[in-house]
Amino acid sequence: MTSIFGNAAIRQSLGITGLGQSLSFDAAGTKALFQSTEEKNFTASSAALASAPAIKSTEERLFDAKASAKIYTAQVEVAMRINENWRKQLFRQIDSVLDADEWMLGDEPLTTESYQTFLRLMFIIQPRIKPGLGMTSDGNLMAIWQADDMRLTIYCFGDDDLRYVLSYMEEGKRRTAAADASIFNVRKLLAVFQPDKWFGNEPA
Repeated sequence: MTSIFGNAAIRQSLGITGLGQSLSFDAAGTKALFQSTEEKNFTASSAALASAPAIKSTEERLFDAKASAKIYTAQVEVAMRINENWRKQLFRQIDSVLDADEWMLGDEPLTTESYQTFLRLMFIIQPRIKPGLGMTSDGNLMAIWQADDMRLTIYCFGDDDLRYVLSYMEEGKRRTAAADASIFNVRKLLAVFQPDKWFGNEPA
């Protein structure tokens, strides 16, 4: 199968500036990649869900959130090169964090915008070690990595915005660091902490 990045004109139109072990591209190019017909259909489907009768049970709202996430994943998995094993793992995680039996009354289900930012983040950093997932009470997805005594949590918001929080031991004391970021600069901001210990990638 021909790669979506196989044609030079396509690469240029998406803002991709390099190919090899890793991809390099700008914000406009990444957004263009995901602004496909499928995404427009996904957005339209989400809007249709939003315009449905206002009163839904918790189970129905969680089902809708899970369905929307899985539909979107299926629509971008070729471009993102999501392999079958990770897709299955990801869907199990989504089912787990949106489990109606464990749901806290008053919490919001996973938002479309947060999930899209999460998948774009995965596309940018290409971690060999996939994160655990969690949810905030307002419907934002958390990607969580643990390496020895160091823990990294990335909160995924809409519009490719993130917030990372990490904790680590230094001289016998627990230290923390946090900052706002985007999917495009988060690796640069994390560089001082050697993020490949979490992501499992070869150091650059």
